[in-house]
Amino acid sequence: MYRQPVYLRIPLGYWLSFFVLLTLGFALRTLSLTNLLWQGVAAQGVITNSETVECGSTRSHYQGLIYSVRFTDQTGQAHTDTISQCDENYIGFNGSPGDSVAIVYLPDDPTTVAPHAFLGRIMYNSTFYLVCTIVFGLITLILLHLWIRKQLRERSP
Repeated sequence: MYRQPVYLRIPLGYWLSFFVLLTLGFALRTLSLTNLLWQGVAAQGVITNSETVECGSTRSHYQGLIYSVRFTDQTGQAHTDTISQCDENYIGFNGSPGDSVAIVYLPDDPTTVAPHAFLGRIMYNSTFYLVCTIVFGLITLILLHLWIRKQLRERSP
């Protein structure tokens, strides 16, 4: 006797909700990454401190460094923020206290800082998240169409 796979027994509404949330998650990640690319302002910073931290999950556990970077924004206000090797965009960023580093920050939120040399990686990752947003968005639209048709069929006499 033929048995349907488990994923076919899950109601269409649940699939639709899942893909809506997935699309929104990827869209928010895309926006957060592209803000630095569109609105970022270049500045020169100085690494003031580095601290070893534990990164990753229980399965992929590794040690990384968090760097404190001090810089001055366009208005002359001094800020200190961190750049973490635990962030997928900044794996491989290295420096020592006292080193000068080119950074990019958001003028309306100077707590968002990225090393200038890693903007290419941010661009690559934001492109990946954008493609995922588009693909999952299209799947969501198809599921929405199917769900509406199903609802109309169930309501018609």
